[in-house]
Amino acid sequence: MNKNLMEALEVRFDSDAGENLTVREYFRVLLSTVWEEGEGFSGKRPFGNSGWEYDLYAPLIRGGFIPGHLDEDGFVELVDEKIGRQFVHQLILAAFGEGGVQDLEEDDEEHPLWGINEQIKGLLEGVGASEDHEDVIRFLLNTGLPRSTVDRVHKAIVWGDTKVRLSVEQRNALLEPQPSGD
Repeated sequence: MNKNLMEALEVRFDSDAGENLTVREYFRVLLSTVWEEGEGFSGKRPFGNSGWEYDLYAPLIRGGFIPGHLDEDGFVELVDEKIGRQFVHQLILAAFGEGGVQDLEEDDEEHPLWGINEQIKGLLEGVGASEDHEDVIRFLLNTGLPRSTVDRVHKAIVWGDTKVRLSVEQRNALLEPQPSGD
């Protein structure tokens, strides 16, 4: 799954929103529909049918952007909805040129990168579960980094803290602004 967000935005698929749409075009149609229908917009059935999220999950699974399984007719049989929702949220932000790490606030649980940030923090603290490792690796691969780089970054996250152990006081001293020599 070594794909990135920009590639995912160009994946084409058919849905009730239209035929042969890119993911980016799908978002445009969805936003236009919300605007045009106003209060009458149905989040449950924006294009007439429920389960419309799966219309988007299917091509993302097919393209290797999110984990899952399609049945013989190409419909979603299995998807990790948590990862799917996080990835789609990242795609929406990427479509508008937003959502980078610089926008992440520590307590902003609505930010699409909050979950992965918490998982990385858990790995650094030595309390990460096996699915945290898998999610972090999957996230890093989805950025488009080569597998060898992802492996090195993951190794650095997991093992880096064992090479250099700073006390809280040492860490805080390094982070404090130094007085100028005036």
